[in-house]
Order: sequence, then structure tokens, then C-alpha cells
Amino acid sequence: MRPLMTQQTSAHAGSLESCDILVTLERCPVGQGRTLQLNIAMPELYGEHIHALIEHHLDQLGLHDVRVTAEDKGALDATILARLDTAFMRLTASAA
Repeated sequence: MRPLMTQQTSAHAGSLESCDILVTLERCPVGQGRTLQLNIAMPELYGEHIHALIEHHLDQLGLHDVRVTAEDKGALDATILARLDTAFMRLTASAA
């Protein structure tokens, strides 16, 4: 697990354009856990897959005490992962 050592409390990546996703990561107090708010046009078709993809990638990044908001506009898996990585780098940039 990576501790978030910056003063920055939130970061986002992406857009609300077609075929993209807007991801926002917000730091939470240690021990609060992770929350994920996923907004997509057809959750019955893609919601479970996108939710699992995001959760798995957050585990790989070691993010556990974070609030994630994702507004999907038809992004492919690779785009979702890239947006998560970018938001993570922005959130932790001053820790490097």
C-alpha cells in the first residue's frame, strides 16, 4: 500500500467528450476505505465490468483510502486505465 504523502487532496484526468472518461480521485483519511461512484449511460451493460476494472487497477496502484468518481462516455478499457494512472500521478506528484 502506498501512502499518499502530498498536500494535494484531489486530482482528475480525462474529459466528458465522447469515448472518454472523467476520473476524479480524492484523498480520504487513513482507514476510511475506498468509495467508487460510477456514472455511465448504460450501467446494465457495462457497469459491472467498468467497476471491476477500476477496483482492480486501484488495487494495483495501492490506493485504498480514496474516493473515486468516474463519469464514463464510452471509454475503452485502455483509456480508463490511462485516466486512472494520470489522476494517480497528479495526486501524488509532489511526493516524488
